[in-house]
Amino acid sequence: MNKYIVMIVVSFSFPYSSIYGYGEYVYSDFDFITDYSSSYIDYKSKGISNRATESVFNISYNIKSSSADVSKLENSYLSSFSFLFPVSIGHFIKFGVSPYTNSNINYFDDTYSYISANPSLGLGPLAFNSNYESIGGISKAYLNYSTMVNDNFFIGIEYAHSFGNLEQNKKIFLYDIVYDEANDDVLINYSLNDSMIIKKIHTFDGSSAKIEAKFRSNKNEYTISALYDFPLSVETRIFYNPFLNSSNESLGIYEDLEQLESALDANQSNQYKYESGLKNLIFQFKKEHKDYKYLVLQLASLDNFNYSASTMNLPDRTTKSIYLGYESYNPNYRLSSFEYINYKIGFYFKSLDYSDHDYGLQFDYGLNYAENNNMFISFKYGYQTHNLLNIGTEKYYFISLNLESIENWFLKGDY
Repeated sequence: MNKYIVMIVVSFSFPYSSIYGYGEYVYSDFDFITDYSSSYIDYKSKGISNRATESVFNISYNIKSSSADVSKLENSYLSSFSFLFPVSIGHFIKFGVSPYTNSNINYFDDTYSYISANPSLGLGPLAFNSNYESIGGISKAYLNYSTMVNDNFFIGIEYAHSFGNLEQNKKIFLYDIVYDEANDDVLINYSLNDSMIIKKIHTFDGSSAKIEAKFRSNKNEYTISALYDFPLSVETRIFYNPFLNSSNESLGIYEDLEQLESALDANQSNQYKYESGLKNLIFQFKKEHKDYKYLVLQLASLDNFNYSASTMNLPDRTTKSIYLGYESYNPNYRLSSFEYINYKIGFYFKSLDYSDHDYGLQFDYGLNYAENNNMFISFKYGYQTHNLLNIGTEKYYFISLNLESIENWFLKGDY
């Protein structure tokens, strides 16, 4: 008996961006390797700051909620943890683990694609659409080093190992098109004919290197950071559950439905190794217009994973972004009082592939809530378009909670 589709249900369990590439990027353009080594010198008093011998444990947690024409969704996850310690005055080593991309999405695309009738095969017109499920992503374990070359020049280097798994399930629904003439109107119904499932499990193995430099001149500060990806190895295992109706095997439409090297091979294992290249480039300019008050301009470019389309639900997107902001920093942040709050406020705009864009406001603040313990909160409110998805404009807010515990026990001796 044929089944008729009378209602389309759309559901998500993770932000819409996680359906692109290998998931939504989990990173910050505002965390620089040289932040601690550059704060070693209080250049106003020409003396050593109280951060010179600090060891810092840091943990971050992200919360994101978004809504579009089709649904509202929320998600939260641990975004990073790290430990930083000095090896000598002004020289710091930091290691940690954080997700690089993350995906946990279940998305039904109700847009139909059509296949013309083929009378020679006794086939009428057909239509199909798909349900996408994606779970997992890429993680990074990293080690970095930063130091002061002189009072106005700081450098940092980082090496990271990329690893993780991503499972993608795609269920394709095939429909007969049924025309119903009633009251001089022609109604189109879709009768479920068959379905097939394609499961892919990707295993990632790679590495990357980052180099960073910060330079101060009078009341100006310049920072440039470059991330270089070494060849990434992706092992993809494909499991195929064919159409239940064997007559559909002769349609010859697999190339249209799914980019598989061989649709009839139930179990495949493909090994991809992609070329190295510059992944992320950031330039930041800060100008101090009052003591510890800054105007900030940041430009960033994030290249896409330009890899085989068969390893992704939707292609990854290149990002070009600009940020304009204002920062206030109080050197007496150790005092446990709301009088000594550090904050940033700014506007960001990102240009994405496929004429998409992402823009909004960002507000960050930090305070010392107990001796040797700091809390930082980042809040974003923005809009993002998705021209490859039939969901309208996404409205979202994003909150990142960051806790920092500081000790001075690691570096011994007089200082």
